[in-house]
Order: sequence, then C-alpha cells, then structure tokens
Amino acid sequence: MNEKLARMEKDIRRKLNQSRGFAACILLLLIASVSGVIPVRLENPHLSDYMSGFQLGLLSGILAVALFTIVRYQKALKDENRLKQLYYEEHDERNRYIHWKSGASAVNVSIILLLVAGVIAGYFNFTVFATLIASAVVTSIIRGGFKLYYCRSLKGTAE
Repeated sequence: MNEKLARMEKDIRRKLNQSRGFAACILLLLIASVSGVIPVRLENPHLSDYMSGFQLGLLSGILAVALFTIVRYQKALKDENRLKQLYYEEHDERNRYIHWKSGASAVNVSIILLLVAGVIAGYFNFTVFATLIASAVVTSIIRGGFKLYYCRSLKGTAE
C-alpha cells in the first residue's frame, strides 16, 4: 500500500502543479480583463458591458474551482488519511467505469475548450460567444445526465 500511496502522492503533486499553473493563467487573464488591457470591442456598448461582466463572472468561477482543487490537493498531501481517501475515490472500479461510460475525460476537455473559445470570441463577436457558451452548457447538461444515469444504474444495483 505504501508504494501505491507514494505513486498517488507523486500524481497529486503533478496535478497540484498543473492546477497552480492553470489558476495563475486564469488570474492573469482576469487581471488583464478588469484592468482594460484586453478590452471587449463590440459595436454595441451594452453588449460590451454584458460581455465584460459575463467574462468576469466566468473567469472568477473557474478560478474558484481551481483554488478549491488546489486546497483539496494540499490538504491530501498533508494528511495520509485524506490521501488514502482520495486514492480510493480515484481508483474505485465503479467510479472509473462510470467515468469511462459517460465519456467524462473527452467531454470535460471539450467543455473547457468551448468555454475558453467562448471567452476569447467574446472580445470580438457576441453571436459566436453566445453559441460557444450555449454549446458548453448543453454539453455539460448532457454529460451530467449520463453521469447521473450511470451512477444510478450501476451503483444502485450493487448496494
């Protein structure tokens, strides 16, 4: 078990560093947006204000999730019981199967890319922005539905 925990700790440190880098990038983008370094250039000033506010909220939400992940990983590295709990959560066969069946990895990457593209498009074109964000929301809802379906159908029968 110690070898598994050592591998898990190494994996958590890698994920922690990735989360820190991601949070730093989001923070820089947030600061650039708020300070006006990257202005929203839309013809309608009301849409420009809306886009600025939406991007501020979206980036703040993404930053909050990244910070939550960082804190969670740091706590796991400091406490062996939390590290074991995280290990069991990530290596539970039913959870892995549900993750695989719901296509979670590919869909999560798609959602993140749609959101990033939406934020970037928001600086130039509102229609493209709205389309990309709506696509991300619909994809998230579908993914959540699949996850809920597989959680209920697979975990419900084992318990």
